[in-house]
Amino acid sequence: MLYLLVGMDRGKINSFIKKSVGEARAQKMDIFSWDVDLVRSNIESSSLFGGEPEGLVLEGIGESESLWNELLGLAKGMTQSAKNFFIVESDIGDEVLDLLKIGGAKISDFRE
Repeated sequence: MLYLLVGMDRGKINSFIKKSVGEARAQKMDIFSWDVDLVRSNIESSSLFGGEPEGLVLEGIGESESLWNELLGLAKGMTQSAKNFFIVESDIGDEVLDLLKIGGAKISDFRE
């Protein structure tokens, strides 16, 4: 499942992620730790023990146009994956917002 979390309220965003993954671990990735192969392997894998899916938090990737384009190319796979993917951005354009919404992403707006 793909979630898009937009806004600057870190408390609400972190609470949402924690609630969504439950007891599972959520790994964070940003533009400095971006690893497209790791993202792909998370899309294709499932939980070893059949428990709650793990989460992958992709934070601030929109700061790099090339990485953002890679991420958007993987979005469809994320929506269909057994794992939870959280794209966290402080702000996002309406065009991309609509594209992700149409693609099946669940969107939560934490902008104030």
